Amino acid sequence: ELSAYYTLKAGIQIEGQSSIITVLNKDGTPASGVTIYLNGTDIGKTDGSGQLETDAMKEMKANTEYTLTADGSKGVAEAVKSTVLANTFTKEEPFKAIHLNASENGSTDQNISFLSDPTRSAASAYVKYRIADTGSEWQTVSGSSTLTDFSTSKNAARVNAIHITGLKPETKYEFMVGDGEKWSEIKTFSTVTEADDADTSFFVMGDTQMSGDQESDADKEALKIMQDLSSILKGKKVDFGLQTGDYVDNGSNLAM
Repeated sequence: ELSAYYTLKAGIQIEGQSSIITVLNKDGTPASGVTIYLNGTDIGKTDGSGQLETDAMKEMKANTEYTLTADGSKGVAEAVKSTVLANTFTKEEPFKAIHLNASENGSTDQNISFLSDPTRSAASAYVKYRIADTGSEWQTVSGSSTLTDFSTSKNAARVNAIHITGLKPETKYEFMVGDGEKWSEIKTFSTVTEADDADTSFFVMGDTQMSGDQESDADKEALKIMQDLSSILKGKKVDFGLQTGDYVDNGSNLAM
């Protein structure tokens, strides 16, 4: 069986940014001194960790396709094709999709996830929180922040996740997400009672069948249904909601 000696891994390349290319030996160890080529042009050699940080694709426009190849003293790597990704975030909106997620203990814990600007935000995730309407000192918790590419929509974002513990049951909190320097607007969440026999109120919503195009007739109808549901629930105490299908229709599409 014939195969290339080296494995070449293209880093996430965002428009206007540098990226890191990695080359591994056949046994999975870092391959140093391997020459990397961009569309046939030599752009440098890997260092002792098997990596090359490069600005060679920095001036390429979003959606531009390119090919990377590599060769070294032990052989070559199979060609890798990649695409320059767009950044759909703006300076005015560095954080999107701030979600409150279920936790094992809803009376003392809260999981929060959000997306952040892949180029203007730091590689870190934080939540500031405090009991609502008290003006008390903010508590800060850090979490994970992972630069992620979305191959279908051809863009990128930082995917952030944070787990808050030690909260008081049946308490309303206010919080902000951020990267340690920039912060979102203030939002709120509430913990539930510790009682096992407490009443629970929730709603169930079916698949919205949304396409991601908010100007389409189908999406406008789906949005109207959700607005109608919101009107029905307004003023009611609801502990949580369930959507029964296709909340993530395509995990490689940032919009879906």
